[in-house]
Amino acid sequence: MQQISYLFLVATVVGILIFWLPVFRLYGDNPLRMGWKMWRLQSGSWHGVFMSWSLDFALVYVLKETVWPSLGNFLPPIPICFVLGGVFAFVGYSCLPPTVVFLAASQPEQRILAVELVSAISPCRVIFLLSEGVGIGVYNHDDFSRNNLRLGKDEDWRKIVHLLIDMSPIIVVDTRVATPPVSEEVIRIISTNSFGKTLCVVGSHGESPALDQAMQSASSTDSLTRIPAEQVVSVVRGIVKRRH
Repeated sequence: MQQISYLFLVATVVGILIFWLPVFRLYGDNPLRMGWKMWRLQSGSWHGVFMSWSLDFALVYVLKETVWPSLGNFLPPIPICFVLGGVFAFVGYSCLPPTVVFLAASQPEQRILAVELVSAISPCRVIFLLSEGVGIGVYNHDDFSRNNLRLGKDEDWRKIVHLLIDMSPIIVVDTRVATPPVSEEVIRIISTNSFGKTLCVVGSHGESPALDQAMQSASSTDSLTRIPAEQVVSVVRGIVKRRH
């Protein structure tokens, strides 16, 4: 059992490093600072609570193995390598900065596209803020939940989106459905001059109601790149491969 627990810890560390390697290439000298931002972004949410609890849990087991053996009387007999590996995997992935941030209305088509993007660029991370519902699918629910930062109170979404827009190397905005939040996100992209890293998903005939709505408040949306929905997954996959 001890050997298995060591192998589990080593495999977990290697796996998380594989996920983080593209981040180091994309973010250069700042990946750990971005990871800290991701930690702070989730503080107060259930993700943040679980991360804090898991670190406390690991600390207790470390104390049991080092300076406080009597703690073992109150803890489940789990090998410490299993504990450390599980905590490292959870915290390491939760703090993984995004390669792509996907902004969209919480509609079935948009949820499907979010899951397709997650699968297309794995192990790189896609982050979004969507409510759960139709379109996720039973087999994709875990991927959806792990990358969904629609956490805490609804009024916190602006703070989260603004930080994600500023830090993410690639932004994908689905403009096929016009809602006030999506239009506001487009305006934020324009106001921060994030044109060069933004792709706008449009309908098969170029329709983009969210861009039309944003034009009422923004000076122009002409500089934004428009991609038909059926092409966006392959385009994003190609951009990510070129940058790595």
